[in-house]
Amino acid sequence: MIENIFKSAVIHQNKKNFSKARKIYEELLKTNPQNLVILQNYAILLSQVKEFKKSENIFKKCLKIKPKDPLLLYNYGKFFHDQKNF
Repeated sequence: MIENIFKSAVIHQNKKNFSKARKIYEELLKTNPQNLVILQNYAILLSQVKEFKKSENIFKKCLKIKPKDPLLLYNYGKFFHDQKNF
């Protein structure tokens, strides 16, 4: 069930329906606050809507959960690259 809800958030995010995707991620995080996949996608979405400080805080939370996750490290690096913060 949670997987289907998560997939709907990803679909909305891909279609740039950020407000709907954000609501779904935030609801999922209420019951799954340490879920790395949800947190990471939420951080990416926040970056897409230019909420960089909040996005960075979520990425840092992810790094505390799994600091050597390759996808997480890639996305965190991309977060800085997209802001031209080298």
